[in-house]
Amino acid sequence: MIAIVVLSVGMFGIALAQMNALRSQRNAHMRAGAVQLASDMAERMRLNISAVATDSTTYSDPSTTTYNSLTASPVGTPSALSPFSNAAAQATHDLAVWRNEIAQRLGTDSATGVVRQVAGQPYSRNVVVMWREKQLTTELSTIVATNTRGNVCASSGGGALVCDPNCPSDGTVNSAPLNVRCVQIGIQP
Repeated sequence: MIAIVVLSVGMFGIALAQMNALRSQRNAHMRAGAVQLASDMAERMRLNISAVATDSTTYSDPSTTTYNSLTASPVGTPSALSPFSNAAAQATHDLAVWRNEIAQRLGTDSATGVVRQVAGQPYSRNVVVMWREKQLTTELSTIVATNTRGNVCASSGGGALVCDPNCPSDGTVNSAPLNVRCVQIGIQP
């Protein structure tokens, strides 16, 4: 009887370890996908360098664009683009295609991307991919348990709840769910 109890406790421990390994593997897979998608947008911008170098608003979302505003509207299918379009039209198309790819690979209702102009550097951009993890990590569970509001990582005020040091501190993640994660890549033409 004691052997059965010891065996069942051991099997329960093995099952928990397996569940944690699967969750960690899924989170690593999502982060790797996000890095690939951020790199994809960086390459799109490098290929269309004339749009970045001639107009500081090209490949740059307005500061009012947030995680919540982007995930609230469904991602449509980008229209076809003729190879003879101008650089600004190519940039608009690239952003639409990129967000569509993010939605397909990381989750249609919980993943998106934003491109921000770097303050004081009109031709530099930060590419940010954001997605939601299925479950809160220990770090985020502690924040929920202690009712800590605000983010030491993104403490721009305005109710930032995300605590991922990779999320931007410019208000992009304000009022986003706690389990939002981010990957950022800086681009300079």
